[in-house]
Amino acid sequence: MTSSVSRALSLISTVLAGAACASDSPCQAGTVGWLSDGTALKSLDQVVLAAEEVLTICPGTWSSDFTLLVDGDVRIEGAGAAETRFDGEGRNPGPNILGSDRVTIYGVRITGTVRPDDVDAEGVPVTGVGPALNLAIPEAVLDGVVIDGNSATAAGGLAVGAGSTITIKNSTVAGNAASMGGGGAGLYYSSSDLVSEDTDWGAGTDDNAPDDIAFFDGPDGALAQSFSFEGLSSFVCDGSTRVCE
Repeated sequence: MTSSVSRALSLISTVLAGAACASDSPCQAGTVGWLSDGTALKSLDQVVLAAEEVLTICPGTWSSDFTLLVDGDVRIEGAGAAETRFDGEGRNPGPNILGSDRVTIYGVRITGTVRPDDVDAEGVPVTGVGPALNLAIPEAVLDGVVIDGNSATAAGGLAVGAGSTITIKNSTVAGNAASMGGGGAGLYYSSSDLVSEDTDWGAGTDDNAPDDIAFFDGPDGALAQSFSFEGLSSFVCDGSTRVCE
């Protein structure tokens, strides 16, 4: 585990731990999380979150391979990035969050994801195009989140979809890799924006590779522009100008 991620997990755990692990929580063996009405979930895949819904994720290590459908302004709350982890185990893709409104995500870690769009002659997954976290939603806020150790052809950490504004704060995006660019994040459209507030984008051996942020010419397009930052950084990436500053 890299030094940036270790520091982040310690800090985030101190701030957020306990939100999802109270003694009266419905977390039981095999329960990934629960909804506002107390409904326990064994899987997150294809779960629809209605307006004002709060999805609480139990402490533990869970599969990263799921799609959440958002239909309103919703919240996803983990027990802190040191306690709630979505792990691709080096062979599975990361979460897709799709919707027409807004999602706020607190206190989770996403690590070890790849996009196994193909396999080699021995059946080993070959890294595909997709990110560790795909956000195809008009607005998302990530707070106290760690995205580390993920790999893809493009956008290793997270992808910002068309018409999306993503704010990531008090978080860590480090140690991710993407051979085409966008090791930390990729923006694919002129209507895609990203805001970083006091977020660690890695440095040295735990930096994102080959860059932190990349702009692409559409979902299947070539790299247009890239930017790198050093450690804890605040900046705005404007899709219309393809500038981060």
